[in-house]
Amino acid sequence: MWRKSSDWFVFLGVLLAVLVGFGAYKFNLETKKLWTPVTSKELGLECLEDHLNLEYHIHSYLRILVDGVNEPIPANVGITDICMAEVHTHDATGKIHVETVTGEKLISVETFLKLWGKPLRRPGYILTVYLGEKDVTDVVERLNFYNDDDIVLKYESLGSLRDK
Repeated sequence: MWRKSSDWFVFLGVLLAVLVGFGAYKFNLETKKLWTPVTSKELGLECLEDHLNLEYHIHSYLRILVDGVNEPIPANVGITDICMAEVHTHDATGKIHVETVTGEKLISVETFLKLWGKPLRRPGYILTVYLGEKDVTDVVERLNFYNDDDIVLKYESLGSLRDK
């Protein structure tokens, strides 16, 4: 079967490449699960058909800074062809829309981030959270959107903190 030792090395090389490729693919799939958006239904959010008949409609503003650099929040977070979640964006300005047809509903910053597919806590970063100018880091897991809130999530990498 193997006439020359070079055939054996070619076979081993191909086998190794296939195994490494499969491992990288599997790792990528598992890693993406941590950063994949969650559906509205999984988060307990209703889908709105349109902007009509809303009983509750507020706007908050969210900014994310990573080592001092703005991380844009994209347009249409929470909006698909078949669903507009009760919390969503229409543009990339950081304006967060909370809209319901059943009255006031508290929706957290963490719920929005899960809908977007981003974790609240990021490995290798220290998170500081501001509501206006007030540090609210200690309650960030329970921080809900209210009208005209200005919320800043400030992530600083552990490396950048050591350099200071």
